[in-house]
Amino acid sequence: MNTNEHRDQEASTKMSGSEQLLLTIPEAAARLGIGRSTVYELTATGALEVVHIGRCARIPAAALDDFVQRIRDQR
Repeated sequence: MNTNEHRDQEASTKMSGSEQLLLTIPEAAARLGIGRSTVYELTATGALEVVHIGRCARIPAAALDDFVQRIRDQR
């Protein structure tokens, strides 16, 4: 785990009782249990929703649930 990923995980664990609405790419990857590159590919193809705030790319937490549900429905 690199320094940025570690810092992102620390920041997300410091949330007090409320879930983050937007996740960084590494945070989304960690929650899905996949690599960052895969998350970038999924956002590039439109399979996973991404929100841009300025130059920052963020993944809505709800988009992760939607993505997993779509995968499950394909079975």
